[in-house]
Formats: sequence, C-alpha cells, structure tokens
Amino acid sequence: GITHESYLASLGVNTFKKGFFENLYLMVSQQSSGKSGSFFFNSADQKYLIKTIRRVEFELLKDFLKHYHDHFNRFPKTLINRFFGLHELKCYNKDDVVNFDIFVIVMNNVLEAGATDIVRYDLKGSSNGREIDKGVSVSPQMARKDLDAVRENFAFDLPLESKISFLNQIREDAMFLAKHSLIDYSLLVGVTAAADSPKAKYKSIDGLYAYNVGIIDILTPFDLKKKGEYVLRKVTQGSGFSCIPPEDYCERFIKMAEYFCDWNQS
Repeated sequence: GITHESYLASLGVNTFKKGFFENLYLMVSQQSSGKSGSFFFNSADQKYLIKTIRRVEFELLKDFLKHYHDHFNRFPKTLINRFFGLHELKCYNKDDVVNFDIFVIVMNNVLEAGATDIVRYDLKGSSNGREIDKGVSVSPQMARKDLDAVRENFAFDLPLESKISFLNQIREDAMFLAKHSLIDYSLLVGVTAAADSPKAKYKSIDGLYAYNVGIIDILTPFDLKKKGEYVLRKVTQGSGFSCIPPEDYCERFIKMAEYFCDWNQS
C-alpha cells in the first residue's frame, strides 16, 4: 500500500514548485478568461501524475467515490486509472480574499516510470479527429490516436489467456462507467521493451514487448451539455464522433479493444 508519509514525500515542495507554480500564471489567465482545460505534471519520483480539473469534475468524483471504491474492491485488476488524492487549492489576493480555487487530482502514472515507450496510443473507438495532424513531428512520447493505430497495424500481441483476461476487464470497466453515465474516456497504451517494464500486466507472446495500459479521463458525465453536443454532432457529422450516449460509448469502446486484440480472428 501507500503510506501517508510516502505520498507526501512524492508530492513535496519540489514537485509543486516545478510543476504547479511554474504554470500558475497560465492557470490564473485561464481562470480569468473562463477557458476550460488542464495542466499535467509528474511528481519528482515519476510515481504520480498531477492534473488540474474543473469544479464539475471535482464534485463528480466526490459523489462517485464510493462506487469507484466498490468497483476496485470487486475488480482488483481493473484498468481504470487509480486516484490517490483530490485537493482544492484556494488562491488569495493581496487582501486575503479568495480570488479563485484550483482543483487538483493525483493519480497513478499508467506509463511505467523509467521505461522508454517505443510507441504510445490514446484509443477511444471514434474516428473523427482521431489522428495526429499531418506535418506534426511525432515522437514516441506523443500519443497516437485510433486512425494512426489502424494505419500502423497496431495490435495487442497477447497470449490467448492474457487476451481473454484483458478483454473481460475492459468489458467490466466500460459497463461500470456506462452505468454511471460517463463518456469520453480512452485507453492509454504504452508499448515498451519487456526488459524495461518488469511490472507490466501484459506482455507479448514472444516476451519481447510489454503493454502498460489504463483507462483514463473518466470524469466526463453525459449531462445536458453533452446531450446537446451529441444532437448537434449527429446532425452535422453523422457518425464517428466521440460524444455519444454512455451505453453506445461503452459498446464502441469494447469493440475497439476487441479490434486491436484481433479478437474476431482469434
């Protein structure tokens, strides 16, 4: 487990000095302009990923926490990203009046610390906008998207037993998120040399590669705003866009995982 002392040691002054306070001006500007968006940075020891979130996500996680905890108890091998901390930071002006709040979530780093990714993917199952823009210089640390993965013939080259376990867990996790009306999550995949990722749950049949995987960005509810977006996109784009009802999103997400496991041909 994680002790209170080790958690605080990982999130020490140096972590927030380098990751948080260097971005403080941008955060203030963002708050002032009303723009949404997040800032990410790693703890100094690379164990945790720290992310700023919106108030609606902060409140959603607080209300959702018991169900989230119960799911982890029921499925210890869940692929859903692990949250370790949820913090509200109050920023005061010179008159000691709260100017605005910044909400921060602390989660595990899906991509193993110290391992060098050969390739990285962020997969949702949708197609509209799901490729890296043409002309962009792509590094192994830049997450490719669904259409890039299809074009590059990416597949989870897993032993049959691991493939079945992986897909069963994907189904359980996606159905859990759908039950709570959550959408827009994705499967983050980091492919590394197996020797660099001894803790990876999934390794290729030949033992040469490891897959560090996790379901991330799970805090988007299918609320009135998203329902409006869905109707608009359905009229203007037809299909292939990310924002669809939770049950449909779940089904598409599972089919995406099956596709990249080459399951229909197994």
